[in-house]
Amino acid sequence: MTTIICPDDLIATVAALTLSIRVIGGSIGYCAYYNVFINKFVPAATHYIGGAMLMMNITDLKLIEETIILTGASLIEEVAFLPGIKGNEIAYETIVKAGQLAFAEAYKWVYYSSIAFGGVSIIAACFLGDISKYMVRTFPYYDILDGEMLTRLGRPCCCCHVSGINCDWALACATSVEQGFKRFFFFVC
Repeated sequence: MTTIICPDDLIATVAALTLSIRVIGGSIGYCAYYNVFINKFVPAATHYIGGAMLMMNITDLKLIEETIILTGASLIEEVAFLPGIKGNEIAYETIVKAGQLAFAEAYKWVYYSSIAFGGVSIIAACFLGDISKYMVRTFPYYDILDGEMLTRLGRPCCCCHVSGINCDWALACATSVEQGFKRFFFFVC
């Protein structure tokens, strides 16, 4: 919407600002999603991985904690070399499966929070005002010779070779070959 309501000469600036805001919003979203994930993963990993290790008579809390940390960091190959698991393929596979269950249990909450953010966005969009007065059919182009930006109004036509140019205007430009070579067209869709 910001590119719709800005003047033609500021479209590039507004588009760049919009892109940077999206990147910052993505970083904030990543932090929020990771926070949700880790807060759900630790209890699930304690339940599934810790429970599986207790069933295998591995009761060392430091070893269970290290296994959960390695699983959370996706370093499951390192789990195979921990004491009590080393050389026991069934124990290793059981812990890997328990870690997968913990990941699956925690990861669904990331999607739930994403749905909540989407719902808030939809509700906010319902309160967006009428922007139809800003939606005009202008096609800016730049004159290479003097750097001046000119704007022509017209209805878009699909029969023109250059998308979005009014047929009458395109034919007028094409009548002068010299003028056609001197102009560089820049269209904003």
